[in-house]
Amino acid sequence: MNRSESLLLQVAEEATEVAQAASKCIRFGPTHTWPTREGQARERLYQEFLECVALVEMCQAEGLLPQQTAMKDRTAIDAKKMRVEHYLTISKELGTVQ
Repeated sequence: MNRSESLLLQVAEEATEVAQAASKCIRFGPTHTWPTREGQARERLYQEFLECVALVEMCQAEGLLPQQTAMKDRTAIDAKKMRVEHYLTISKELGTVQ
């Protein structure tokens, strides 16, 4: 495995850890604490997110991902938010989300 492959693998691992931390926020509540860990579930989720961002930035520096372009990225982020809101509305109408 070369450096690029290792970085991509680590992005996948961090993304999985973000998913797991989000799941724990749902299962136990965002303010839940564990006797073996410091902080609340939501703090753990945010920490995992930051670690994922760090790997994304390393992939960008390596040329594996495009560098950020504020306007293009903001447009993509805003479009995603609109899609999420759209599907939340459908879920509310179906009674699966309050």
